Amino acid sequence: PPPPPPPPGAAPQPPLPPPPAPEATASRAAVAAGFDFLPPLATEVALRELAVEAPASGIRLLSLSGNAIGGAGRALARLLRSPALEELELAGCSLTRDDIMRLAPALPKSRLSRLELARNSLASAELSLLAANLPTSNIQELGLENNEIGRGSALEAFADACKKRPIPHLRLSGNRMSEKELASFMTSVRGRRPPRGSL
Repeated sequence: PPPPPPPPGAAPQPPLPPPPAPEATASRAAVAAGFDFLPPLATEVALRELAVEAPASGIRLLSLSGNAIGGAGRALARLLRSPALEELELAGCSLTRDDIMRLAPALPKSRLSRLELARNSLASAELSLLAANLPTSNIQELGLENNEIGRGSALEAFADACKKRPIPHLRLSGNRMSEKELASFMTSVRGRRPPRGSL
């Protein structure tokens, strides 16, 4: 409720200070909670701040999905240095090839076991970068749905990576493959036909 009006003759109260900037609030909230979601107002500045603070924060799961943070690959790679971070959600973040070029090599050095990269328009170049680093990573769950991944040498390299170190929970639906092609790919890396709805 609004504060009561001052008594007659009283000096006017000073105005309240403005609220903190959304990106600073989002960053501090994520660090304080150990699990949080940065709203679409978050910016690359907030992400860089979070990357600095995260190693000492104990964050285990961080969702940045829905934030247009393309170009922040350096900060994302730095985030992976956080010793407690195990799950990172980056769906629909407008990530670029340069972002994946910085993020993928950081995977083997991290404790990350779950990575969500759906809806980022990732194609052959980005898939090749992931394939080169997944075998030595700790990734157990990888979401690549609704990108631009199709048949070709990059998909073959990705299949070889998955055979070297299987990823138990891999999702590729909504890419440039027919259901038959997708089922065939998943069978090749898993050794059996995947159950319906698990692609």
